[in-house]
Amino acid sequence: PLIYALQNSDNDVKSNVVAIIHSKDFTTSNIDSIMEFARTAGGVEYAENKMNEFKNQAINELNIFEESAYKTALIQCVEFATS
Repeated sequence: PLIYALQNSDNDVKSNVVAIIHSKDFTTSNIDSIMEFARTAGGVEYAENKMNEFKNQAINELNIFEESAYKTALIQCVEFATS
């Protein structure tokens, strides 16, 4: 999420986030600022969308197998990991 947000932002907050990262000043307040930046700049939403794309792709790949307890378990595993 942070990489996406940094690549797709052009504002003062981005400059502040980059400065925090370069200075390695990871106080609780600075970490909160970085996380808020990733959220507001669309990074978290982007990551969630990509996760769902990969989840759907993984489940679709399992369609070549006949129904079984193993296939069901794999699908449930993917669903659990992405919920």
